[in-house]
Amino acid sequence: MKKLFALLFVVAATINVMATETARVELKVKSSDNKSCTIVIVQDDAASTGAATGSAEMNMSGRQVALYAMNGAYKYEIYVTKDFGELPFGLKTNSSTDYILSVVSASGETMTMYDGADGSTFALTAGASKAFTATANSTIEDRFHLFVSAAPSICHRYGKLQVFGSNGMTVKVLNMDGSATSIADTSITSNLEVDIDLAGLAAGQYKVEWNSQTLIIDVK
Repeated sequence: MKKLFALLFVVAATINVMATETARVELKVKSSDNKSCTIVIVQDDAASTGAATGSAEMNMSGRQVALYAMNGAYKYEIYVTKDFGELPFGLKTNSSTDYILSVVSASGETMTMYDGADGSTFALTAGASKAFTATANSTIEDRFHLFVSAAPSICHRYGKLQVFGSNGMTVKVLNMDGSATSIADTSITSNLEVDIDLAGLAAGQYKVEWNSQTLIIDVK
């Protein structure tokens, strides 16, 4: 009876996780000399922000080619989180310089990948692929970014505001009382990533406003 109860609990927990999952994508990167790596990215409403339970760090030992989700200094081959935001990726290359990034499977919300090397974007739908080149025998971080939907998004990361998909909008960094800060209003004129450096702001909380939306950030 105890074993049956335990089995039912596991099944119920699995169903609950699946019910709260809003997006999932499996990506594969393959070099022209047939070295490859796959990763899985999951957005789950029930998960915690950042690397949630179910995430798995990537063992880089002996890998010639690797694509991994980045969270600070940590590298993940399975990344579960409540909100993708603008999820950055790292890439480890081998002697090859030609690669194919392909979508093994995808479900849930519309996801898009941005390639900072050429400023291009492509939808992450099952079967989609992108050919690209990269410097051989190197580690390239923060080149690829994944985001959900084509809606404007802003993330506070690494002392900067990373703005994406925001052609024609103005980003304001304000004090909590709504007064202006030393950061000038930024008019976004492209759909590519734009970084707003927050250097010079004193430690504390600030409001970021764009398109009638507000984000509260902590500057340390």
